[in-house]
Amino acid sequence: MEFSIQDVVEKPESAGDNTVAADLGIIHTAVMTDGIKSTAVVGRGLRSLTQGKNKKIAGYTRLIDKCQKGSRRRRKLKAEKARYLPRYHRQVHNLLHHTANKMIDFAVERQAGTLVVGDVTEIARNKRKQKKGSRRSNQENSGNPLSRLVEYLTYKGQLRGVDVVKINESYTTQTCPKCGRRHKPSGRNYKCQGCGYVAARDEVGACNILNKYIHNGRMVPDSILPTGSVKYLRPTLLRKSPVVVALNEPTLLGTTLDSVLASEDAGSVEPSKQSLVA
Repeated sequence: MEFSIQDVVEKPESAGDNTVAADLGIIHTAVMTDGIKSTAVVGRGLRSLTQGKNKKIAGYTRLIDKCQKGSRRRRKLKAEKARYLPRYHRQVHNLLHHTANKMIDFAVERQAGTLVVGDVTEIARNKRKQKKGSRRSNQENSGNPLSRLVEYLTYKGQLRGVDVVKINESYTTQTCPKCGRRHKPSGRNYKCQGCGYVAARDEVGACNILNKYIHNGRMVPDSILPTGSVKYLRPTLLRKSPVVVALNEPTLLGTTLDSVLASEDAGSVEPSKQSLVA
């Protein structure tokens, strides 16, 4: 006799008929817009982890190469390197999940049943075509886990009625949303060389991704423009340092020189306060 158990999960209703587009990147992990409201998730924490990991692994590799094969120091360094990587993966895993949750929350808030993201494989491909960058730039870009973020978005979106769609994001940050002229910006702000339109570079990319999706691969000028007001969010709250918490405790703030002198006159100075006065 054989038994089979099937767990059937009903597909949730769509979050809405609207569409949200997200421009994924390294400086800001995601900049999202529906053409009316824009929100960004800053990528400082993720970028710091990636850069730190690459720097740490390079340091371990350099030290291991200098050691004699089979030596105790070589085995010790390889063990330290192996212990470091799981911790890095756990930290990145946590940040990516928080980022994905905020992105899906924004889509649900804007009643968007579709979340359009740029194909992040193009980022790595374009980086390989460019000239050799600085050491810091290489540390930030190498092994960037944005493709894993898209995987998290896909299954989290399925649970909340948001379909994740990937499209080619070519020229989305270089095309002016006002006049359609292409210009490669050098900083974080986009300024069109033709019409003089100015906007945040990442929001321009998000608006053009939305424009491209709605118009079947074409970016129609002056149809979807940046809002000019982006709300920036951290993926998760920063952990408070125990040193800061200890200093913020009102231990010594209630003890003043006047109160100590008054206690001396009354002849009831506590030992702790006597040491403070001394």
